[in-house]
Amino acid sequence: MARIILHPGAKADVGVPVGTIDGQVLSFVDKTPHIDGEAVPFDEIGRDLSDAVEEAAVVIFGNEWSTDLGRVTGLNRRTVTRDRIERFGVAAWVYTLLGRAATSSCPRAFGYMLLASAELCDRGPYSKGKGVDQGPSMRERAYLGGMARVEMEKAYAEIDHARAEREHFRFLKTQEGDQ
Repeated sequence: MARIILHPGAKADVGVPVGTIDGQVLSFVDKTPHIDGEAVPFDEIGRDLSDAVEEAAVVIFGNEWSTDLGRVTGLNRRTVTRDRIERFGVAAWVYTLLGRAATSSCPRAFGYMLLASAELCDRGPYSKGKGVDQGPSMRERAYLGGMARVEMEKAYAEIDHARAEREHFRFLKTQEGDQ
């Protein structure tokens, strides 16, 4: 069994680099994998690639990752299940997305941001009648970015409030115990 790690930064002579396989560059030309520039049959690495996808996706989205990955990519959830990836693979851009997200400074938070961004694009104020494949324009995206920042600040305020209330509750509970 080979060890595949999806990550950005690999340099490939051929195709789109998606990571490494036992230290060698793994890249794709269409859906054909290449190891250090040499084409290999997909079925030789399918299981290892599926393992690598799951490893990265769990770090980003948690154990129920396929639904979230489908949501973020716009692909059918079934297309991004472990068994399908093992048999057929996915486009190289999906592997690169997972590699970049898994190596971010806080992958799970980044996963939530991906989901929030997908929600704004798919169901936000500019999505009406456009469908999943037609996201907001650049101008609309700038507005959504500002809206997301405002919502993030509200979320921080809610967290601060909840945690302060929790501490206050603990304090009151210890006071009751002292009586």
